[in-house]
Amino acid sequence: MEDFEAPYAGIPTFLKLPHVNIKDIESLRNVDIAILGVPLDETTTHRSGAKMGPRAIREASTSFSGYSLRSKFDLNDLTIIDAGDVPVIPGNVEKSHMAIYETVKQLVKKNITSTLIGGDHSITYPAIKAHEILKEKIGVIWVDSHLDFDMEYPPGQRYSHSCSLRRTSELPFIDPTNIVVIGYSGYASHPEHEEEVDEAGIGMFSIYDIREEGLEKVAKKSVEIATKNTKSFYLSVDIDVLDPAFAPGSGLHEPGGLTPWELFKMLAILGQRMVAMDLVEVAPPHDPSGITASNATAIIIEVLSAAYAYSLKKKE
Repeated sequence: MEDFEAPYAGIPTFLKLPHVNIKDIESLRNVDIAILGVPLDETTTHRSGAKMGPRAIREASTSFSGYSLRSKFDLNDLTIIDAGDVPVIPGNVEKSHMAIYETVKQLVKKNITSTLIGGDHSITYPAIKAHEILKEKIGVIWVDSHLDFDMEYPPGQRYSHSCSLRRTSELPFIDPTNIVVIGYSGYASHPEHEEEVDEAGIGMFSIYDIREEGLEKVAKKSVEIATKNTKSFYLSVDIDVLDPAFAPGSGLHEPGGLTPWELFKMLAILGQRMVAMDLVEVAPPHDPSGITASNATAIIIEVLSAAYAYSLKKKE
């Protein structure tokens, strides 16, 4: 019998990678990358559904090979596992964030690149916090059509997806001057939000800056900012940075966003020195076509391919 399985057959792990139970992370050896689903959208403040993102992205990924023509790199040459989903607790943000923190911390200890699939953008804060065990500063590149810099939103909620960048900037091993936001458009923001981000020392490139300065220039500047006096950075990509025409399945649309081609071109540069990444806010219930999940899959492939192609090039 031939060793063949159709894309739509079998268990839909990410890229049909081998599955390792998340409880067995402690015993992992010689793994380059671990895919982690985080089905959490308890802090969504507009359209919910991102908790279904990991499942939809895994299903969409089964028709992808894992090869990036742009980076000329095949992820199948690495040892990658799908570690399933972080054991989040529906309705309990605090315990869910702690589960994310503890899980990612185990991967950091083993020098495994964590790749989180959300879930809403609140998952990024505990994932970045887990890197405190490195005992060194890291940068942050935040690709998003929103600034996510509210002190509290809604009132009394300090750890929602609207506050995640603010909480990240408060971490002792994160220097705000090593944080960059790329792609915000402002339709859901107010002038004071931009002023607060600027006063914190965080770098900002709006969608208009990208179009005026050029994709490559903005990407290279962002890497320079994030790696000034640091060795690497965490990369967070919110799917809503794409124009709604290419990502209808997101929590809050922002008209005039990037095209997939523009984003992929930027990620080929941004992915080169990242220490870990996440892809968030894919909300499948709002996109029966599945185009959002397909673009999310491509984003992950482009980032990881760029990172490891760059790493191999440095060793040559």
